[in-house]
Amino acid sequence: MTSRGVKTFFAKRVARSLPVLWLLIVVCLRGLAQSSRERGHVEGGAPISVERVKQLRENVDAWPLIVHPTNAAEQRINETLANLNRKFAKRVQDCISGKFAWSKGFNEGEWGRTVKVTMQGPRFLSMVASDDFYCGTAHPDDDLVVLVFNIEIGEQVDWSALVGKSAGASLSKNELGDEDGTPPLMLPELQATYAAADKDYCKDDFEDERSFVLWPDAESGTLVAEVAGLPHVALPCKNELKLTIEQSRNLGFDESLLQAIEEAHRIAVVGSKVKPVRKQPAPTSATPPNSR
Repeated sequence: MTSRGVKTFFAKRVARSLPVLWLLIVVCLRGLAQSSRERGHVEGGAPISVERVKQLRENVDAWPLIVHPTNAAEQRINETLANLNRKFAKRVQDCISGKFAWSKGFNEGEWGRTVKVTMQGPRFLSMVASDDFYCGTAHPDDDLVVLVFNIEIGEQVDWSALVGKSAGASLSKNELGDEDGTPPLMLPELQATYAAADKDYCKDDFEDERSFVLWPDAESGTLVAEVAGLPHVALPCKNELKLTIEQSRNLGFDESLLQAIEEAHRIAVVGSKVKPVRKQPAPTSATPPNSR
């Protein structure tokens, strides 16, 4: 075959192959697009860094801020957290000074707060504050304040928008103690699940409609629920309920939320495996309690 004949032969082969090549390219592009759509909810927000928890005063933690915010949404979150810290510091000072005391002879109140960051991306930033305080009223009390932000828009989440409409979810904005936190969710099926998991003597406390504070927890890979607004005498019935991804899905929670929790859990598991283990110092002779 002459040189010209060889060139003609290969030109015909390439021409015949072009439709097949274009078909393969189209199929690959469609596959990539589909994969991107399936993962888009999680990839829409990468994990973020949050500063170490600092204290406003002894035994009183402040909300930690995002380290080096990179966009307007993260800056809005930091502004919200800073404002909440200032507002909370004033409330603690008023409590300790006796401003809320029922008796003029009251000397000094007490307040303790522990803050834990439960998820820092993708897409959601979640923090939980546990308060114990006595401000001179009828009895000491405790509270749970939960903040869950949508990192993409810089605002606290609307839980009712993260549940399917058919589930009958709504927000509760009148619970005592939730003024600064993400509004609790009222969801009939969640209430039934929570009541079924609680103690038998608590059943009466769930005959009326209740609301629930919620937060994603990366460490356990769950969505945590705790009843809000129970009277003081019913505090033993106020417990954390860790909903698995499947339980949350059955309750109607949005798939984007569940995918984000799963991804955060994978990141947390990997992080726990690579952390160096500190060597403990050699044991010394123990001093029995009360031996001094």
